[in-house]
Amino acid sequence: PPRSTLFPYTTLFRSVAYSAEGKYARAAEEFWAASLAAPKRTLPLANLSTQYLQMGNLDNALAFAGKSLALAPNDTGALAMATVLRCQGKFDQALSFSLKAVALNADYPDNWLDLGDCYSRIRERQAQARDAYSRAVSLLEQIVQTNPTDGPTWMSLAFAQAKTEQFDKSLKALTTAENNFAGDLDSQLLKVRTLELLGKRDEAFATASACLARGATPFQFQFMPDIEDLRKVLKSKGLLSSL
Repeated sequence: PPRSTLFPYTTLFRSVAYSAEGKYARAAEEFWAASLAAPKRTLPLANLSTQYLQMGNLDNALAFAGKSLALAPNDTGALAMATVLRCQGKFDQALSFSLKAVALNADYPDNWLDLGDCYSRIRERQAQARDAYSRAVSLLEQIVQTNPTDGPTWMSLAFAQAKTEQFDKSLKALTTAENNFAGDLDSQLLKVRTLELLGKRDEAFATASACLARGATPFQFQFMPDIEDLRKVLKSKGLLSSL
C-alpha cells in the first residue's frame, strides 16, 4: 500500500524514546509527524497531548486530547484529558474521563493509577482511591509475574503498593525496578513520588534533582501529587525557582 496509509511505527518509537529522555519538544515533533502520516489514528494525538502537558502547555494538551477523542473513544485520549483537567483543578470533570478510560480498557494498570489519583483529589473519595490503586497492584503483579525483568512495571508496582500502604513490598519492588532498567524518566519521576510516600526524603530529593537535570520540567513537579513537602524543599534550593 502507499506509504501514507501505513501506521508510522518508526516515528512512534522515536517519539517514545525522546519522551523517555525528557526531550519533550522533540517527542512532540515526532508524534505530530505520526499524526499527519496516520490522521485517523487516535494514539499519536493522545500522546501529543501528553508531551504538551509535560512542557506545561495546557491549552495544546487539552486540544489534542480532545482531537484524539473526537476521532474515536479511546482510553489513551481519555487518560490524557483526565490528566490535563486535573492540572487545571477541575477534579470532577477529570474523574469522568478517568472513569471512561477504565471503562474502555480495564486491563491497563495506568488507567487505574490515574483513577486513584483522581479520586484522591476529591473529598470523601479516599476509599475509592485506595480501591483503584489496589486494582492496579493486582494487574501490575500479573505483569511482573509474566515478565520479571520489566523494570518500569516494577516501578509502577512499587508506587501502587506505597499508595496502598504496603511499604515493605513497595521498597522491595522499587529495588527490583532499579535492578531491571527502570532508568527512563517516567519511571524516575514515579520513583520520586514513591520515595516520598516511603518517607525517604533525601533519596526523593536526589532523584528529583537528577530528573530535573535530565530534562524534567518544573511544571511536572508543580502538579505532581504526594510531594507537597518535597516541593517546598526543591523551591528552597532554587531547583523550582521558575514556578
